[in-house]
Parts: sequence; structure tokens; C-alpha cells
Amino acid sequence: GVLTLPEALPAKSSSASGGGNGGGAGRGVTAPSAGDTSADYSEYEEEDQKGAPGNLAKSTAGPKIPYPYFEQTDVNLYVPNNTTSVKLECPVKNYNAQHHVVLWFKGTVPVSNDQNIFNPIYGLDSQFALTVPLASNATEERYECKVMPNARRQVTIRFGPEPSTPAPSPSPVSVSA
Repeated sequence: GVLTLPEALPAKSSSASGGGNGGGAGRGVTAPSAGDTSADYSEYEEEDQKGAPGNLAKSTAGPKIPYPYFEQTDVNLYVPNNTTSVKLECPVKNYNAQHHVVLWFKGTVPVSNDQNIFNPIYGLDSQFALTVPLASNATEERYECKVMPNARRQVTIRFGPEPSTPAPSPSPVSVSA
């Protein structure tokens, strides 16, 4: 018979009792089944899965998870010329922390991955709003918020007043001959 000690893995005793080779393999056996990576080597997979609690490799394949999207995908943000920093929102719909990753880019350069910022000049809050420093001589800066697999929102920061044209015109009123 299997001897189950009450103090051995109290929270996981149901999955650990009778779980494979010896008592310590209970966690390794149950962890990979969520991602279904490779059950044959489940005892060895445990180390890889500790670092990424929501193992994102296969999570987007499930049909019941709605895809993330943005209501506005291309946004112009007008700021006064002397603005030193601005906060950029990433208002993603259908966001699910276990299945989606939010990435910020400045142009094509990655700025953040989930809650990890690559450069300390930026700030990131829990809603993935990015605070960016603005160069005093810049005329415009482009940032992009991406949510994997395929949602993206581009924010163009423009300096100066927002153009106030009553009707949409194809070009500004700067005529040069």
C-alpha cells in the first residue's frame, strides 16, 4: 500500500499520493499537463516551468480565450512643447494575464515585456501605462503597445497644439513655393 503522511505536501497531497516514482514527483507530474509540453519527461520539466508561471508557449491555442484588441489602434497625442514626460495608456480589451503579454516599443526597439522595463528612464504601472521621458528638441515620437498574439496600438506623440481644422484636410495649411 501507499503510505501517505499528513504533513507531507499538505496542499498537494491529493495529487502527490501515488504520483509516480517516490513521493517528491507530485508537482513535476501535474505541472506540464497544463501546457502539455512533454509528459514523458515531466520530472525534468519542473525546473523550466518555475520561472514562467503562465508558460506562454502554447497558451494562445485555446479557442475559448477571446483575442485581445484595441478600440483605437492609431492615436495621436498632442503635448505642449515644454512637456518633459507623458503617460501612454494601453487600454487593451479582453486582456487575460495568464494568456497574453503586453509589450511596449519605441519605434522598433523593445521598451518593456509584461511588467519588466528594459530601461530605467521609463515607468510602467499595473495597467501597463507607460511613462516616457520626452526630449526637449523632439518633434514627434512613436510608441507601440502590442498584446500578443496580434493586437497593436500605435501612439504618436506630437509636440505643439492640436490642429483645429473644421473639416478634414489632406495637408496642413503650410504653403511653400
